[in-house]
Amino acid sequence: MGNVFRRFGVVSVALLVCGACSGSPEDDATGDEPSSYSGARDVPARPGATTPPNTTPTPNDPPASTTPENTETPAANVDTPLVPGVTPAETPVVTTPETPVVTPPVETPVEPPPVETPVADGVDPSFFIFLLIGQSNMEGVPPAQAQDMTQNPRVKVLALNNCGQRNQVYNQWYTATPSLHTCQSTLGPGDYFGKAMADALPNNTIGLVPAAIAGVDIDYFRKGVVSARRNEFRIPPDNQKMSAYDMVVERALLAQKVGVIKGILFHQGESDAANAQPWPGKVKDMLDDLKADLGLANNIPFLAGELLYPPGCCSGMHTTIAQLPAMIPGAVVVKANGLNAFTGDGAGNLHFDTAGQRTFGQRYAQAMLGALGL
Repeated sequence: MGNVFRRFGVVSVALLVCGACSGSPEDDATGDEPSSYSGARDVPARPGATTPPNTTPTPNDPPASTTPENTETPAANVDTPLVPGVTPAETPVVTTPETPVVTPPVETPVEPPPVETPVADGVDPSFFIFLLIGQSNMEGVPPAQAQDMTQNPRVKVLALNNCGQRNQVYNQWYTATPSLHTCQSTLGPGDYFGKAMADALPNNTIGLVPAAIAGVDIDYFRKGVVSARRNEFRIPPDNQKMSAYDMVVERALLAQKVGVIKGILFHQGESDAANAQPWPGKVKDMLDDLKADLGLANNIPFLAGELLYPPGCCSGMHTTIAQLPAMIPGAVVVKANGLNAFTGDGAGNLHFDTAGQRTFGQRYAQAMLGALGL
């Protein structure tokens, strides 16, 4: 029996030497271990993973393993060579307890934090932009009071005028405060609209783009049209543009560089009440052009406010304003019932008072949230 094992040992050494001589370079290759996560953050290689040294086996060394050192799969069973002279039937069957397979822990790649900075081209999808178009009741006539001067840092306004006393420059963003349209301290519906929207959407910034001019007719806001009353009113910032439409588009395009236009507030009609029949079609034409020039959805929310109820001068326009939803996708009429007139302007039947403008702004916000499904 001793001679048998000696002969087997000689054979084994010979086999090992031949194995070392006949091996190919590919037999020494090992799999590359991933060392980084494909996301924004690198993840170190798994603990224990090493790079095999680049050594050449010698006849006395065992054959190089072709299995990576840090494999996550247990190695396959290797058949035990038969002892010469012993048949398989003569080999005693030895039952050994199964070694439990221990799977090394798999590292989970660390996901980068959510992106909260502006997306491509500087546009922040959480910055909701709203255009404020109209005449005096959108601009705001009654004086703002102390309670109206409270600011919300998430409500911004794109300045419509150069106001030295307020340190504001045309087409620059500021935290909103009355007045949104002029250099005075008057209150329009946009003020409380912005605050109500910010309260309802705590994860959003609200951007207001005022574009109202007191006294103007609808032709001021039509593309390629010069109002017959052009010389009566000033178009900000320097009265050089022939149409307020061009001013609206210029400012809206600027706002689209940082946010997303989500809706339009519109309050106009007093100056067209005497000839109301063509007014709805002109409003539709204006909006169709804005949608095309600004790339807005056809059903973008368009909120049109009613005028002052009796004894208001122009409540007859209500039936005309009510035509807009049937003509314009996304159009909603905002009711003005129960709001009082401002008497401090000498007219007493044209403008909403301060309390009315607060309520009107909140009604605009409720209508906008509903139109947006928020």
